[in-house]
Order: sequence, then structure tokens, then C-alpha cells
Amino acid sequence: MSKNLSKKIKFDFLVVTRGNSGITIFKKNGQSKFKSISLPAFELRPLDTIGAGDTVFGIVSLLQSKKVDIAILAFLGNMFGAFATRYLGHSSYIKRNDIIKAITYSLK
Repeated sequence: MSKNLSKKIKFDFLVVTRGNSGITIFKKNGQSKFKSISLPAFELRPLDTIGAGDTVFGIVSLLQSKKVDIAILAFLGNMFGAFATRYLGHSSYIKRNDIIKAITYSLK
């Protein structure tokens, strides 16, 4: 679908959140070729998924503006999206220490 979309509109970067199937990111890598990466969802038992995609797009757009590699974008986007599903509505927020612990644990 992304290849068909790229023929209709021009983009260099595309993020597709796929709910419980995870995330896919496409980045233009030349004239008409795209590099892509897909990761499965990190949270297996989400409490509330409303707003998780917004969280993913928020962090990914910030990191993309700094030209971060798409593998890191996908990993961190998924990580923040998973944390966003752990809270009902706006009952809490994603805490820096929780993200640092999760990243550290994931990289061990």
C-alpha cells in the first residue's frame, strides 16, 4: 500500500502504526526506493489504546527532525506507544525513569 501511496503523493518518510501488530516506518532511500523497518507491538495487554498512535507520532516526529536512524525511531516509537497503552485515559503520564529502565532492560 505504501508503494501505491508513494505514486499518488510524494513523501520521504512514512510512519504506519498497526495497533497490536506494531509499527512500520518507510524512509526514501534514493530516487524511488524505500528503506523500511517493522517491529511487533511491545505491549501485549494494553489497558487503553486511545492516543497511543499520537504518542508514537509525537516522539517519532521529534526524533526524525534530528535525523535519527529509522531503527531507533521504530524502537523508541514502539516503546512510547506501549507505555501510552498502560494508562487509562489521562490518569498518568509516561515517566522518564520508566522509559530509561525499559530501554536499558531491552538492550541487555
